[in-house]
Amino acid sequence: MGNTVVHSFMRSSLPVKRKSHTFEHESLDSEEEDYTLSPKRRKVMSTTRYVYQALFEEGQGSDVRIAALNRTWNLHRLYLSQSPYFNSMFNGEWMERNQDEINIIITDENITTDALHKVFGSLYQDEIQIMPLEAVSVLACATLLQLDDLIQQSVEVMKESINIETVLLYYEASELYGLREVKNATLDWLNRNMLFCMNASPEHLRQISCDLMSELISSPKLIVVQTEFSLYLLLKNWVFLKENFSFRNYETVSVAADQYFQSNKSSTPFLLTDTGSPYLKAFRALRLQHLVVHHVDMELIESDNIIPVDWFMPIFKIQWYHMLRVDQGVDKGPKQVSEEDFNRDCVRCGRVLQTDTQHSWRWTGFNFGFDIVISYKNGSFKLRRFQTVESDSPAFQSQSQIIALRAKKRHLMYRISVCSLDKNGRVLSKGETDIKTVTLNENEQITVLNFPAALSFPVLLSANFLLTTPLRSTDEIMPSIRPASELYA
Repeated sequence: MGNTVVHSFMRSSLPVKRKSHTFEHESLDSEEEDYTLSPKRRKVMSTTRYVYQALFEEGQGSDVRIAALNRTWNLHRLYLSQSPYFNSMFNGEWMERNQDEINIIITDENITTDALHKVFGSLYQDEIQIMPLEAVSVLACATLLQLDDLIQQSVEVMKESINIETVLLYYEASELYGLREVKNATLDWLNRNMLFCMNASPEHLRQISCDLMSELISSPKLIVVQTEFSLYLLLKNWVFLKENFSFRNYETVSVAADQYFQSNKSSTPFLLTDTGSPYLKAFRALRLQHLVVHHVDMELIESDNIIPVDWFMPIFKIQWYHMLRVDQGVDKGPKQVSEEDFNRDCVRCGRVLQTDTQHSWRWTGFNFGFDIVISYKNGSFKLRRFQTVESDSPAFQSQSQIIALRAKKRHLMYRISVCSLDKNGRVLSKGETDIKTVTLNENEQITVLNFPAALSFPVLLSANFLLTTPLRSTDEIMPSIRPASELYA
């Protein structure tokens, strides 16, 4: 499983709690009389252990039988009454009140015979151990019997043992039993590891539900390794795996997904078919404005015929207006944008740094003349507005370079987070900036994040950038044309 977390559950309200120990004196010869002054001690079975073995395991003195899941337990009303479920049954106006055998109908599929046995046994002893893979079953039983302390102990086990094997199991349990703490912890893990661990494990990627995938893709906390296009590729593989459940050649899943979609000769986009409709919401959560940044990406998306082309038409229009506003000096970048707008519109990108050496990189694609370079060295992460033009002739300059040259100063909003993870995808150390606004000249560099202590590698870096001021009204989308003499003042 990768990690083993065992919790001992302590109970403080058992009828019998005192541990007793006995002493034995051995009969010795007279010449050993001095030795006998120090009695030999031998620890015998504690009272709680005796109670558990004699009363629970052997059923001695049982006054009620509990039947469930084709098994019967010989138990005791006194001990069962620690459970509000049984206490109400034995002291209320229920027909089971005086019955010698009580049959419990189990409808929760998470409740197992082994888990019931363990939870019944917890009423007869001071503590029980809960293993991660049985935590959900124990939780389900504890919920049935209304054992709040045991519920909380199961929650702690789940929070501390989240990994690729347990995360989806725990997430489903959090939804079923209303466990907000567990849900938040699993979502945090998935937001960090979706493109780091889950994407590398098709077997687990396939198990993600449509609703959960939609929530993750739309999350501003999602760490996107590389760019938004990586999310598109992940969704394509995910759909292929769910639609081809018998596929097990995981090393070739990307190739197989390409063939699956591109072999479809229908003119109807996949998401508009009956088969594709369950996945609509997940693809709708993609930030399409950050997909239309490279012609090669767009050509692949079009050939896959998954997303309707109509989805992109308003995006092209808005992106064109953004470019015009930047080119004409109307928009020099965002300065005062709400957190909600930033989270909705920012570029999500990221990188995995495998070693503690000097790194420098940039994310390519159309960037409205704002070329960002991130570098790392000795625990320090820096951001630079990169500007280089190989020729003074406009004929040899890209539109993006021309835009960049005209704007001496540009505003940028960013949020940077860095974390190092253990082998189970859990955080060892982390650092994060708030949403910040900075004004940069050409080739100006700033330090965005420093780690005072040494990082454990690999390190996962997430970067969110907002390069242009969001457009929210018709007046903004259709700006008036300013005189040429005023454009670049």
